Amino acid sequence: MPLSYSSQVEKEFDKIKLNEARLALRIAANTLKLDECELWRLHGKRGSITTWGDDVNYLLSIYTRRSIRAWSAVKTRLNKLEVIQNAEQEGCFRFTLSLDANTIRQIRMVAGFRQPLSESRIKKLRGKKPGAV
Repeated sequence: MPLSYSSQVEKEFDKIKLNEARLALRIAANTLKLDECELWRLHGKRGSITTWGDDVNYLLSIYTRRSIRAWSAVKTRLNKLEVIQNAEQEGCFRFTLSLDANTIRQIRMVAGFRQPLSESRIKKLRGKKPGAV
């Protein structure tokens, strides 16, 4: 399979841009992965984020797999984002990183992204004894 990027520099730049998005949206680090087409992508349970290709915009793909009604609810929750593709049970939005806190929270919830662990949670987990519940 041919590479999806024209150069290694372009591939690394895409990774850097997605890492910026991951930090701005407060998404866990392990979501940044290469997909089957060798494109960097932030993977969630019900959606993913890729770069748009213009160094400013990002593409959020959502797949509800439940119903037309569920997709309509997603569009209502993400009404501040521009709908790019509108199918019956899935679609895509274009957005920039200049989002309010509520929209960021809605993106995480709708796409199924986990937040990174807080410092206090990490300390708490490190303090537990192995095998303790």
